[in-house]
Amino acid sequence: MSEQKPSSGHLVVTIGAGPAGIYSARKLAEAGHEVVIINRDIKPGGLVEYGIYFNKHKLKEGVRKQFRQILADDHVHYLGHIKVGEKADLTINELRDLLKPSAMIIAAGAQGTKALGIPGDTAVGVYHAKDLVYHFNGLPPFSEKDFKIGDRVAIIGVGNVMVDIAHWLVHEKKGQRSGRCGEARAGSARLHRCRNPVSRGKY
Repeated sequence: MSEQKPSSGHLVVTIGAGPAGIYSARKLAEAGHEVVIINRDIKPGGLVEYGIYFNKHKLKEGVRKQFRQILADDHVHYLGHIKVGEKADLTINELRDLLKPSAMIIAAGAQGTKALGIPGDTAVGVYHAKDLVYHFNGLPPFSEKDFKIGDRVAIIGVGNVMVDIAHWLVHEKKGQRSGRCGEARAGSARLHRCRNPVSRGKY
């Protein structure tokens, strides 16, 4: 980390220990502030830990090394396995009363999911990518969930997450076939450019 400024006397609470939360902690510590990171999960990392495919060891370890250096700073204090919110371990107001911070940063990430808004998008056997990624990366409670996956799979979307899910289906769910579909045209629910990467599709 860069050379730090003298202590500012300020305490900042950061909720969330993904890339945004941890890198904001680094900049705050460099400015001389004390930082307390509150994280829902036991381990820090967020999507670096639970969103990157589990066999991408070099990529994950490179980022983990940076995170370890930041969290080892004397001005940074990590508290894991604490949920913040209504009907959780602590509310925002309770955190304020307990720690009396000068500022708070909410870096909890995009926790929700979006439906496509087309017929059948909530049917049995239709899963959100985030839930599957958390499942094969071992994040509770998704790791314990039994995802019923048949012999043929269609994946809507052609981003990096599609590659990881297709890889998992082919190599971990042996014998299953997977397909992928490109985005629908703007304002249209009709899909196009569907391919089967197992038999002939290329990425």
